[in-house]
Amino acid sequence: MQRNRQRGVAGDEQFVAGFRARAMAAQGTEARSLWIKYRQLTAGRLISRDFNAALLQKVLEEGSSARTVAPYDFSPDVIAKVRERLRARENL
Repeated sequence: MQRNRQRGVAGDEQFVAGFRARAMAAQGTEARSLWIKYRQLTAGRLISRDFNAALLQKVLEEGSSARTVAPYDFSPDVIAKVRERLRARENL
């Protein structure tokens, strides 16, 4: 998995370096815009790549946390409240 991830690193570094060079040569609002793009590209393509891979590897090795609730799961308290509301509607 790591070798596959590293195949595109050189190209991404060259691409980001091109933005950095353009930002260094630019002036005014264009320079600010290019520096923002440069920071976003650096964070997204170079830094986050390793974090995302490490997180995926951790989840695959250890499994997901038992304490986390998936977005489609409801806590027992919420389920009880919904049942109470449904019963109240039926009794009307």
